[in-house]
Amino acid sequence: MEICKSFAMGRPQLRKLSFSSYWWYWPQEFLEPVVDILQVMAESSSGSLEELTSDQLNLIWLTNSGLSFPRVTKLTVRYDRNVDERERYSSLHKIDFNRLFPNLQTVQLWGEHVYVEDLSLFNAESFRNSKDYFASPCKVKDLKISHARFWEMHTFQCFGTVFPHVQNLYFESSHRIDYCLPLLWNTWENIESINIDTRDVLAEENLDSLFCGISREEADEICKESSDFLRQYQFAPIRPSLSNLKQLKSLRLNVSHSLIRCRDRGPNSSMLSNTTGYLALKRMPELMMKISRNICHSPRNYSCGYRMEDLKPFVTFLQFRYWS
Repeated sequence: MEICKSFAMGRPQLRKLSFSSYWWYWPQEFLEPVVDILQVMAESSSGSLEELTSDQLNLIWLTNSGLSFPRVTKLTVRYDRNVDERERYSSLHKIDFNRLFPNLQTVQLWGEHVYVEDLSLFNAESFRNSKDYFASPCKVKDLKISHARFWEMHTFQCFGTVFPHVQNLYFESSHRIDYCLPLLWNTWENIESINIDTRDVLAEENLDSLFCGISREEADEICKESSDFLRQYQFAPIRPSLSNLKQLKSLRLNVSHSLIRCRDRGPNSSMLSNTTGYLALKRMPELMMKISRNICHSPRNYSCGYRMEDLKPFVTFLQFRYWS
């Protein structure tokens, strides 16, 4: 702590700063001097800082500080929806990103747990009682969402309200891709590119219904039909689907999974089939879709129970890599 304090007192002009108030970094009794150190470093680096990694609590403090960081182009926020639920308001809605970071280009929302109970050090009372700082939507066009921890629809709606101009989305999660996809389809309707990386053990064997916006039962039925039938099939999505994204030009899906999840899958299991090809991709002619799969492989002769060969005519790039 003394080393950090001495460094801060030298009033460095930093280009990158990563700061956290999470308890596993700082015991509760150290938080007050930590906030003091943050104040000194933030003030001395306000004109030089280009990249900032922070958490909700420090963003609350920075909002109250009156500082501005005109050279910051990249912001990483460690976000925990439980803080908002405990405080009963959306903290992101009360942060004026345009004033704090007028030249911000990229935001990364990183899902983590926050265990700090005493928010008084971060001027949370003043923050809570103030009128909304949210003067205008943030102009950021590049958004990364990492380690989403079972965030619900209202959380994604919050992201969509605070960052409505997102054109390029990178989404990384190891939890329930089948749950997350409809949230993505429904949040940024004008998005142009989506990159999805998932290490999820997929809860459902087939994702056609999620891409097409139809029921699982309907997807199971029509997957038995011929290509001619699917080409002529008329339907109306009953839930958010890929076709919601009218401006989408690029979709990249990178999926990894472990061997153990494939042992119970039949040889004809398909994550995506020509059902998605005809009912979704074929109807989006400007969309370039790339799929990369890490396929499990073992000397015990277990084989990956997922196949996607039927999708080849509809995608720009389909790659399978073995993962031992």
